[in-house]
Amino acid sequence: MRVFFGFTEIAGMFSSMVRELEGQGIAASLVTFADHPFGYGKKAGLLSKWIRLGRAWRAKVYTSSNPLHRVFYHALASLAKGSCLLWCALWYDVFVLAYGTSFSERRPMADLRVLRFFRRRIICVFVGTDHRPSYLDRIGYEREGGAAVSVGELEAQLDAVTRRVSLVEKYADVVVANPLTSQFHKRHAVNIEWFAPYKRDQHEAPKRERGTRLKIVHAPSWPEFKGSDLVAETIAVLRAEGREIDYTEIKGRPNHEVLQLLSQSDLAIDQMFSDRPMAGFAAESLCQGVPCVVGGYGWEFVEKAMPASCLPPTIRIAPDDLAKLLREVMDDPARFERERERIRAYMQSPYFTDWGARVARLVRGDVPPEWYFEPADYPYALGGGLHESEVARRLASFVSECGPRGIHAEHFPAWRERLLSLASTAGASVPPYVTAREANRHAAM
Repeated sequence: MRVFFGFTEIAGMFSSMVRELEGQGIAASLVTFADHPFGYGKKAGLLSKWIRLGRAWRAKVYTSSNPLHRVFYHALASLAKGSCLLWCALWYDVFVLAYGTSFSERRPMADLRVLRFFRRRIICVFVGTDHRPSYLDRIGYEREGGAAVSVGELEAQLDAVTRRVSLVEKYADVVVANPLTSQFHKRHAVNIEWFAPYKRDQHEAPKRERGTRLKIVHAPSWPEFKGSDLVAETIAVLRAEGREIDYTEIKGRPNHEVLQLLSQSDLAIDQMFSDRPMAGFAAESLCQGVPCVVGGYGWEFVEKAMPASCLPPTIRIAPDDLAKLLREVMDDPARFERERERIRAYMQSPYFTDWGARVARLVRGDVPPEWYFEPADYPYALGGGLHESEVARRLASFVSECGPRGIHAEHFPAWRERLLSLASTAGASVPPYVTAREANRHAAM
C-alpha cells in the first residue's frame, strides 16, 4: 500500500502520520504547496517541487502582460498539474487530503473525480476554518491584522464552504472532521480527535517549587484568533494584584524554538476561543509534561463526542474564567503535580499509545463504528476565535442583512434555532421573513 498526504501540513500532524506509517512498513509521502512557516516536516521532495513549479507557472498566467506568455505559462502549468495528478493516481493507493485542497488550484475538487475513476481511496480531513460556518469564524470576518471583510465577501466565503463540503462528501470515502465545526455536513464523519495525540516526543517538565515566579508561555499562530489580547489583559490584572508571573508570548518563530521555551515553562496557554480540546500547541505542551489551558464554550459537546478515557488532560475552561484559574494554580502549587500526573497517565493510556495503529486502520479502510459521529447531534453555535457576545453581535448583523435563510441552516433545525436565538440576544431584531436583499439574490439565481 502507498499513501499520499497533501497538500498542507496541519501543525505537524501529517508528518507524524507519514513517519508512523513508514515505521509500520507502509510507504507514505507528504506533498505540500509550500514549506511550513514554522518548520514542520522534511524538506520538499521531488513531488512537492514538481507541483510547486506548476503553481509558479500558473501565477505567471495572471501576472504577465504578454498574451503569448500567458498562453505559454498556462500550457506549462496545465501540463505540470495534469502529469502530476496522473502519475500520483497510478502510483498511490490512498489519498489523504487536508483543508479541501487538491492538485488543481482553480477547481480543487475536480481532481477527486479523477481519483474516483482510478478507484483510489480518498480521505478528506477538515480541521476548522476550512468547513466552519464563516459567520461563526473570526477568520471569516477579518483578515489577519484585523481588517474587516464586507458582507458580500462573507457570503462568498459561506458559499465556498458549503460547496466544498458538499463535493467532498460526494467523492470522499471517509471524511475526518471536528463535530463542533461540522454543521454543514450531511453524512457521518470520523471524529478528528481520534487522531489528535500526534505529538510523540515525551519529556518531563521540571518540578515547580513553591514561591517561585509562575512561568507561562503562549504561542499563537494568529493572535487575534487565539484570544491573545484576553490572555495579556488577564496577566496584567494578576500582576497588578502583586502576583509574580513571567509571561512570554512567542509568535512567528520556528517550532524548535517554541519547544525549547515550553521545556522551561510551568504552564502553557493555547487559545481562548477553541472548539477543540487539544490542537497542535496543546499537544506539544502535554508531550513536554507542561499543563496546558484551553478556553472555549463547547466542552459539553466535546465530552459527548469522545469516551472520557480518551479526552486529553488539557485544562479546559470558559474564556472568562482564565483569571480565576490562574489564581487557583498560583495559590496551590500541588495543583501542578496533580496536572502532571494526569499527563503521565494520558501518555500511558491506550488512546495515546495506540495512535499509530489507528492511523493505519484509517488508511486501510478498517474504521470502527465508534469513531463516527452524526453532525446533526452537535448544534454548536459559538464558532471559533470570538467571544460569545461578539458572535451574537456579528451574527445578528449578518442575519439582519442577509435574512434567516442566509445562514444556510434549513437542513439542521436545532442548530438554526440556536443561531437565531443567539442573534436575538445581541439586541437586534432578527427578521422571521426573507429580506429584500435575500429575495433579490434568489430571484437572480
